[in-house]
Amino acid sequence: MRSYIKLFIFFFLFLIPLQANEERTIKIGIVPWIAWTPLYVAEELGFWKDEGINVEIINYANIREKINSFIGGITDLSVGEPADFLPLIEKGLKIKVLLCFDISFGADKFFIRKNIGLNEFKGRKIALSPYPAGEFFVERGLRSFKIYSEDMIFVNVDSPSIAVEAFLGGKVDGVYVYPPSSFKIEKSGIAVELFNSKKFPIYEAIFLRDELYKEENLALEKILKGWLRAAVWSSKKENLEKFLEIAKRRMYFRREEFDYESWKRTMDEIKIFSSPSEIYRANVAGGDFWRYLVEEVDFLFKKKYITKKTLPQDIINQEIWKSAFKEIFR
Repeated sequence: MRSYIKLFIFFFLFLIPLQANEERTIKIGIVPWIAWTPLYVAEELGFWKDEGINVEIINYANIREKINSFIGGITDLSVGEPADFLPLIEKGLKIKVLLCFDISFGADKFFIRKNIGLNEFKGRKIALSPYPAGEFFVERGLRSFKIYSEDMIFVNVDSPSIAVEAFLGGKVDGVYVYPPSSFKIEKSGIAVELFNSKKFPIYEAIFLRDELYKEENLALEKILKGWLRAAVWSSKKENLEKFLEIAKRRMYFRREEFDYESWKRTMDEIKIFSSPSEIYRANVAGGDFWRYLVEEVDFLFKKKYITKKTLPQDIINQEIWKSAFKEIFR
């Protein structure tokens, strides 16, 4: 009997405290996008392990699943476009931006049918995501042709692949997609690219709950240090083949085909911020991402996705990314 008591005491005094002191696992929610592959690079090359941080990447099939998992607390961090996250504030979710880390300047594309002229396009159906980021991109582009969202019919689809099928099947006449779904449209021979994100760039960032920001500063800094090391590695031309191999195996594991040549061209249409100047210019107070956020907030307010405008300084954290930045680029 005494031996059982001693065993229980040992378990209570030693094993339970060890479990309590284990580093927690930070879960990051994403959808497949080539510019976020450095997350897998950081994992596979051991950059997060070097920092002593446990990270789990959850790759969702669509934006709806990614956003809902963030709302429900399944993921701690979520990656994406600000317009998809800002409306969550009015639902009572307090969020912060940890870092803006990439920009699309050509990879996101809007296509219309070849046999439809611009003068015939008003009133037509457009396929895009049910979240406001896609609408923001499309509205900016159409406005440059003096076509306004009020003149169009938006058909919400859960994923770019569904949008492609709707376009190819004749259910819509315009479609907003990005790689690899855009590859299929380009090869179809029935579409013309009306505009892309080179003229209307798209910035993306890491979002987190306010309570995590308050409680896990050190863990968040470690995550960013691992990301920055991965971003630097990913930007080197000699690592392109390995980068794409990781993307194929980890980011796009649901797809049977992976067109290496098309992806190589896409890499010239995105920018994963990797140099000190790029990172600083995007994230510093009043920088590129701040101005982009203000423009998006104005759009969300105008479209009544939000009823109160959020100021960049209220949600963009400056302390953690600057600390990680100094550690990596000192």
